[in-house]
Amino acid sequence: MKFNFEEEVIAGHKVTAETKKLWSIQMEMAQKLLEVCDKYGLKIWACGGTLLGTVRHQGYIPWDDDMDFCMKYDDFKKLLEVGPNEFEDPFFFQSYDTDSFWSEHIKIRKSDTTFVINDLKTWKHNSNEGVFIDVFPLIGAPNDLNEIKGDYKKITLLQKLVLNHRCYNIKSFTGKTKIIHLIEYCISSLIGVNRVKKNIRKILNKLDRKYDGHSALLAFYSLESMDIKKIPIMNNEWFNETVYLPFHDMMMPVPKDYEKELAVKYGDWKKPVKGAAFHSAIIIDMEKSYKEVLWSSDSNRQG
Repeated sequence: MKFNFEEEVIAGHKVTAETKKLWSIQMEMAQKLLEVCDKYGLKIWACGGTLLGTVRHQGYIPWDDDMDFCMKYDDFKKLLEVGPNEFEDPFFFQSYDTDSFWSEHIKIRKSDTTFVINDLKTWKHNSNEGVFIDVFPLIGAPNDLNEIKGDYKKITLLQKLVLNHRCYNIKSFTGKTKIIHLIEYCISSLIGVNRVKKNIRKILNKLDRKYDGHSALLAFYSLESMDIKKIPIMNNEWFNETVYLPFHDMMMPVPKDYEKELAVKYGDWKKPVKGAAFHSAIIIDMEKSYKEVLWSSDSNRQG
């Protein structure tokens, strides 16, 4: 993607040359993702901060450092099937099935870069940690989320089991926290982490089938919220049509009723409110692979 990589002030915020390099890499991955979705007839839309940036800034929110997309669950499952064969090195299709990953969403990574967002001490760092973009499934849901409160709690618990088994360096914790992580690790080991993963997908499939055609949609990333009352509910009809809006020098797919989605998630979305980037990376390197960078970090810590 074409960028002026010089530092500049955008909407009152200083955007560094490093940030622009990050944006350029993410847009390269996004373009590949959109090409794959087009090849298989899969519908995909910008969501979250990427949707907000598209509409309000015709590009990134100046203080943002990631890209988010969403898909209805049937198309998401199809992408899970075809994705691993469509993204060749240095791209990497990261999911439950292709890496030691903990969440039922997809990350497209660039393996010859580094974007580490988790603590070096408490995290195993045994999976791909290149620069990434996110793809989240949209799940059918009732208008009253209390109807799925039990399923919501099950998914939250099961995701914690996967997280403990695949990601946490339990030896780094102490006291009660360590005991809790050990218990969750033992449970996931007894059940089997693949079985835990299958149970999460089983619940999501059940919900999506049960509420297919209903008015409500639930973004999967919302299920990581601890308070079900704060989860925003979207309307299925908002996604009946796709329109394309400029995003820097590419065109971004967004739902036709994007203003309604933005209002649900952000309220007065037209007024910029500067905030910290959601992913505050511990280590960023656009020129070196995460393998090289993390190996160097491990050596320095041991030395």
